[in-house]
Parts: sequence; structure tokens; C-alpha cells
Amino acid sequence: MKRKPATFPTGARTLAALLLVVATVLGMSCISSDPASSELGPITKTVWVRWLVGVRVHFVAIVTNTGLDPIELHDINYEMRTPSGALVESGGVPQSYPKRIGPGQSAVIGRTVTADTAEKTEDVASVDIDFEARKVASADNLLTVVTSEYRGADDILQAQVVGEVRNDGSKLYDNIKVAVVMLDVDGRAIGFATAKLPVGALAPGESAQFATNADLPADQVDGRVHALLVFASDQ
Repeated sequence: MKRKPATFPTGARTLAALLLVVATVLGMSCISSDPASSELGPITKTVWVRWLVGVRVHFVAIVTNTGLDPIELHDINYEMRTPSGALVESGGVPQSYPKRIGPGQSAVIGRTVTADTAEKTEDVASVDIDFEARKVASADNLLTVVTSEYRGADDILQAQVVGEVRNDGSKLYDNIKVAVVMLDVDGRAIGFATAKLPVGALAPGESAQFATNADLPADQVDGRVHALLVFASDQ
């Protein structure tokens, strides 16, 4: 059904115009309610059995802002299904990394969970991710990942990545988090890990090193990691 355009009395139109002028003078910004544009790349999953824990599932995907405005990702949820399409596990993902991305920029969504109702790895045939992209005023982030290196298995046989982050902006950044995506030779995401910088904040020009272990057996990615995609933000 075609929606009829809303009409307003003359007085209401005058008031709306005055409010628009006031907002402009005060420097207020309005976020458009038009749908934000984003594209979710392929979802990669790794499924294994951990002794005394059960079936573990690691999944990761890249989201790209295909619109003209900065966006923030909200209400991120996942569903895991059997080969027949029956629901195995569902839940939420706390956030993407980073939360806000500018036009043409990307963020990563990933998590490792236990599929409580799965009895074997074959029970988890697919993972679906759903989220809402909302337009925001800005996606300011001037943290630069200077170096990153895949180190292989650590002492507990998990995939390890180390690197360094530098503040190239003019303001202080605190509560900085790093997200690492391991890519294969085809550029496909095969692993995901997060870390918090060991310092409370970075002043302009300062840098700090990080180390993170993926909640993923190293033998699942060893020999396949061709490159790293690393995000750093204070979000």
C-alpha cells in the first residue's frame, strides 16, 4: 500500500523551520533514519571437541561499510544449525571490532562458544550472523597498528599473535582493544582473537605492544596463516 505523505498545518511548518535554524546555529547534528549500507563477508567456522568441555565452535566474518556515512554495528546475534537445518545454538556477540566504521572501512565479528546441544563436530553444519547497522556522526579512530606477527602455538597450543599499536592522533586514547583476523592465501578469514593493551591509555605519539591468544587450537590454522588484519580502537 502506498503511504500518503504527511501534511502539517502552516504553524507546524513554521515551527519546524525555526527548530531547524536553531539546530544549525547551535551546531547540532541529526543522524538520518535511512537504512545504513553494509555487507557481511563469508562466515568461516572451525569446530572441534575439547576434553571435559564439549563441542567448541570458532567463527569469524568481516563486515564492510558500503554506504556514504559512518555506521555502528548493534544487536549482533548468531545461530548454528545442523545439516538438516535444526537449531543447535544461538546467542549474541558483545560487539564488532571496531564498533564504528567509516565509508569503505571494515570491522570484524567473531567469537568462540560451546555448542551445548551438539554431540559431535558434524552437528554444527553452518553459522549465520545477523546485526543492525546504524548511521552515526563520526567514526574517529587514529590508532595505527605498526607491526603484527603470527607466532604459531603458545604453551597451551593456542594460536598466538603479537604486535604494536601507536596513537597517531592529537588526543588521548584509553581502554584500547585490538582485534586480530588471520587470513589464508585467498584472503579468507580463518581465525580471530582480541586483546586489551597492557597500558591504561596512549597519549599522542605513544605506542604499546600487545599479545593475544586465539581461543582456537593452533593446529587448525598453522601453515594456513598468510596475512593478518588487525584493528585497534578505544570503542
